[in-house]
Amino acid sequence: MQDAARSAIKSWVKGHKLPNACILDCTLLIDFLDAIEEARPLSTAEFTLRDVVQAKLADLQRCKAIYWKQRSKIKRIKAFDENTRFFHAHASNRFRNNCICSLLFQGTQVYDHNTKAAALYDFFNETLGGSVGTSWDFQLQNLYSLDSVPDSCWQQISGPFTIDEAKIALDGMDNYSAPGPDGFGPSFYKAVWNQIKPSIQRLLDEFFSHTAQLERINRAFIVLIHKTGKLRLCSFV
Repeated sequence: MQDAARSAIKSWVKGHKLPNACILDCTLLIDFLDAIEEARPLSTAEFTLRDVVQAKLADLQRCKAIYWKQRSKIKRIKAFDENTRFFHAHASNRFRNNCICSLLFQGTQVYDHNTKAAALYDFFNETLGGSVGTSWDFQLQNLYSLDSVPDSCWQQISGPFTIDEAKIALDGMDNYSAPGPDGFGPSFYKAVWNQIKPSIQRLLDEFFSHTAQLERINRAFIVLIHKTGKLRLCSFV
């Protein structure tokens, strides 16, 4: 059985040239036809032959690229954790590349983690600023005269938000408007309105009673991009 399989494989190999040999043959033939074309116009058959050979060459090059792509993959994992050390080394190397080893802070190279963290925090806190308390410098009663505004309208303006008002505001938005801080746009809220309506009502009630945690809605994270060389704090701005 093995002898028959070996014989069949040898016969198949003889009838199929290796890709490198076929690529060389196609290249030589194309160069030969190009040289002929410089001396005289090619015939229809020669044009067709060159097109066929060029297509074959492109196919062989594609097969060669696929072959080396498959060869380049890691195929040494066979069972259990034989290559644990190998992958741990790769993970450690990636971790080192993603870390900021040192910072130039006040003319001194800093390596300690806590010192680097404090320096970055102070720098960005001074650059971006921090949250400050807000206060209202006006009263609604001073903006609108009670005599000119009906009681029903005044109660509607100063009363709690209703879910119907939120729905009217949502329906007035463009479906393709930019998404908010949570990543969802008006089209999402319109599609799942029945499911999220209780949560929206709860947010409106908390906002009206001044208990909503608005800092959680408008929050951003700063990611420091790794750079080479001696790093300065201003390099991340």
